[in-house]
Amino acid sequence: MLGETRRVRIIGIDQILGSITANEEIFTKYIASKCETDEELSKAEEDAKKVAEMEGKETIFYRDSEGNPVLKGYQIKGFLKSAAKALRGTFDVMGSGTTSQGKIDTLIFINQDDINFYKDGKKVTDIDGYLERPLRAMTAQGPRVSLAKSEVINSGWTAEFDVTFISDVSGGRAKTYTWDTIEKMFEYGSLNGLLQWRNSGKGRFTTEWLS
Repeated sequence: MLGETRRVRIIGIDQILGSITANEEIFTKYIASKCETDEELSKAEEDAKKVAEMEGKETIFYRDSEGNPVLKGYQIKGFLKSAAKALRGTFDVMGSGTTSQGKIDTLIFINQDDINFYKDGKKVTDIDGYLERPLRAMTAQGPRVSLAKSEVINSGWTAEFDVTFISDVSGGRAKTYTWDTIEKMFEYGSLNGLLQWRNSGKGRFTTEWLS
């Protein structure tokens, strides 16, 4: 098998908020712009249909085939890129922020597409409610305040998935990631978490490596 795979459990220490806009057209255009292959685009179109069923709410979670709220593997990878950028000065990894994050795309893989939430050993099948908060913005007409509404799952949630890492042993001046740096990036989740409004502390988690 190429690379080494380890299983990790993340444990929510704060609420986590849905981050996907509940509008099929907007969602499809946004996700399609990030797809690099026909396979990714096909998955995005399937997700858009699920989003359409939830339309009317503001920001929501992805759903699996059974309608349960889930995390997506690409959202975990996006978190790792943000962590790498924030912690780059503490890593023994050569390269600019762009190249060091690029190595995450080519060397670190999240093996699950849909990642279910659990609480007390049971799969989360529905959200706990909604969180509303004001958003302030400066417009051509002056400052404006709007109300943002997001689906929420309260603290105590867990999620498990597999991480595959391909170690680059090419040598030379180039230095790459190790399991130690990957673990450090996941530890960053206790300070700055996943999905919506994470700068306020939402989506924060601790990490437990199961293998």
